[in-house]
Amino acid sequence: MEAKGKTETNHEAPRSAARADLERIQERRKIELSRVIRARAAHLIEEDGNADDAELLRVLARILDGKDVLRAFGPPGDWGYDTPIGNALMLW
Repeated sequence: MEAKGKTETNHEAPRSAARADLERIQERRKIELSRVIRARAAHLIEEDGNADDAELLRVLARILDGKDVLRAFGPPGDWGYDTPIGNALMLW
């Protein structure tokens, strides 16, 4: 019976290490995706002058970085209280 317990413990260590490796890979992917999204936002501003679309991309990047939705969007007044996004944030 004790040997069985020992064997289960030995199997848990590789699983924990594999899980930790997977979490690190996922975190790196989120960071890379956040960088790509920010680069696309910068491109939108430079090429198209589309500030609203660029800011929405930056919001998405902030959410990927771990901010909650309200902190990622910022105050409703930053968007304009008469805009759909500003109105939605006020209701949140």
